Amino acid sequence: FELDDSGIGVLEKKCKKFNKVGKETATFKSVEATIVQFKESIPLIVLLKNDAMKMRHWEKLMEVTGVKFEMNPKSLTLENIF
Repeated sequence: FELDDSGIGVLEKKCKKFNKVGKETATFKSVEATIVQFKESIPLIVLLKNDAMKMRHWEKLMEVTGVKFEMNPKSLTLENIF
């Protein structure tokens, strides 16, 4: 899974190009933190799409997170989970 060519990688590169004054603003810091947190989540998101995920895995995930959702690979989206 490649992050640097599109999506979050592009945002991350744009953040690095901000000048010092811009990087000191609360808005910049908030956006940068969100980008970093999302980037750290991507490997987990990729694993959730893995065909090896069985119903018992999804049930355990729902139990641990306290989030209930309908597990249907064709309609499962991040929006449905979060």
